[in-house]
Amino acid sequence: MKEVPDYRKGNGIRHKLSDILMIGLLTLICNGNDYAAMRVFGEVHEKKLREHLELPRGIPSQDTFERVFARNDPKKLEEVLRTWLIELHGKFTDQVHVSVDGKALPQTRTFGKAAHVVSAFASELGLLLGQCKTAEKSNEIKAIPELLEMFCQKGMVITIDAMGTQKAVAKKIVELEGDYILAVKRNQCDLLFQIHVNMEANVFTQSKKELEAKGQYFCTVEESHGRIETRECYFSNNIENIGCKEKWAGLSGMAIIYSTREISGKKPSTSRRVFITSLKASNAAEILQLQRSHWAIENNLHWMLDVLFREDDCRARTLNSAENLNSFRKLSLQLMKRESSFNASMKSKRLRCAWDFDYALLVIASF
Repeated sequence: MKEVPDYRKGNGIRHKLSDILMIGLLTLICNGNDYAAMRVFGEVHEKKLREHLELPRGIPSQDTFERVFARNDPKKLEEVLRTWLIELHGKFTDQVHVSVDGKALPQTRTFGKAAHVVSAFASELGLLLGQCKTAEKSNEIKAIPELLEMFCQKGMVITIDAMGTQKAVAKKIVELEGDYILAVKRNQCDLLFQIHVNMEANVFTQSKKELEAKGQYFCTVEESHGRIETRECYFSNNIENIGCKEKWAGLSGMAIIYSTREISGKKPSTSRRVFITSLKASNAAEILQLQRSHWAIENNLHWMLDVLFREDDCRARTLNSAENLNSFRKLSLQLMKRESSFNASMKSKRLRCAWDFDYALLVIASF
């Protein structure tokens, strides 16, 4: 935290920035959600905190916490946290799957528009590799290339939903030596039509057995809670008939995934999703696995922020408050997931942190 640049100048600084940030982080880990909780947490644990922090003028006030989180540069904070986490994890040597997706911060809504934070999450590693705030969902298109500059490197496979399926995004990923799997919907009508025509002519004319032998077909069936889900992936690396292929940097294949859900007593429902990829030595099994992993950013990150930290109810919206608190919530979540000595849910871990300060310190040191 001492590496985070201090925006404050002059002789009137009463509290060290690193002390303020550490108390804020510990409060979030210890089941607190707002600035008032940060002040109370600091006062209750002041004696213990003095063993680790300087606290030259005692515990900061609620207004001080609010002012610092509102005015601190979120990009500088996020850069320091990201660099620290990646350094602790070590150099990426294998293929790393990174999901990119945006999440709205409802309580930041002004004039009917809520701010969005676009995140890059390596689910298998449990690492947040970067994030970028946008004024609204449509601005994610401009934010994604900026976000990719922060982390994308050789060996990474980037998956993005249809909002990020843009020629500039594909070009940026290829320039940074990564690969992509991008969802195609009606926002790319011409590409979508050509993929369907190509698959009908070159893939669907063959039997599933023939396709499976060539790695062009893969199927999974899962049964749980009275529900059966069948997922079928058809893959082709024949892009000769895709007229706009030159416009999509690195394009080497396409896939269609059919998902059928059967629930007892109800009519089965089927959905269809279309994708393009730059992976050259890929197959249907890999595409299906990577695409399913993409939703880990929803289940293991966004959903946890809402349920565990009640992010959607947070009304902090002044200046950079929402973005800085979002960074700290994500860091708290990563730290708790890394701590393995106490085998329990994230909710139980957070409660134990609140009741056992020594365990909270153990979570901080979990890397």
